[in-house]
Amino acid sequence: MLKRQLTLCGLMLLLTACGSRIDSMQQTIEHAVFGPPDIELTSEQIKQYRYPIQYLRLDNGPQIVLGLAFDDKGLYKWQSGAGEILVTQRGRAIQTQGVALNLTHVAGITNDPLLCLTALEDDCSLSWQGRVTIGEGFHQQTMAFNGRFTQQAEETVRLGNGKTVQTEHWVEHMTSADGQQHWRNHFWLEQHSGRVVKSRQTPHPGWKSLQLLEVKAYRPDLTPTPANPGQGAQQ
Repeated sequence: MLKRQLTLCGLMLLLTACGSRIDSMQQTIEHAVFGPPDIELTSEQIKQYRYPIQYLRLDNGPQIVLGLAFDDKGLYKWQSGAGEILVTQRGRAIQTQGVALNLTHVAGITNDPLLCLTALEDDCSLSWQGRVTIGEGFHQQTMAFNGRFTQQAEETVRLGNGKTVQTEHWVEHMTSADGQQHWRNHFWLEQHSGRVVKSRQTPHPGWKSLQLLEVKAYRPDLTPTPANPGQGAQQ
């Protein structure tokens, strides 16, 4: 199984180079009300490092920096300065590691419309079903859901590096299988590459909401990639 591992030494230097600050997913939860200001990388810091970077905000906590540590055939493993991992596929958060209550698993992901939408393919199915699990052991919760995407107006998005891009804004309307819970996810797809450059998503209504914003793109994502998840991103 192909794994693309970036130079972790340099990556960790980037993630811990901002001095005394919050750099942990768990700390963002603990400082959701009172905490330090958001992390904002300078233009020089962004230019200095060649690693893909994005900003993450959990709930109302401070903004932290994640660097791409692995590309495991299209499963992107983003790492915080404290070593926690957020796994994404085509911009969707599907797993965390090292957080108190982890996002454990998303089943049915091969039917995720984002696989087709981010590949800029025609006639994408906009509905899907799946199951999401958070926690482990006695704390584990699994929910079956139905998701349906609707396209919104085109929008200009300002990235974390200050540049602006034109995007297609898609809203995902989520409903628990029992019909008792409803929530929405938002994804902004850059028009030419199809990559998700910004998102607001709640994987499970009992979990945290998260916001992701691209700072420095992963080069293979600058062109559309096939919808088949087994193809992965190539460099």
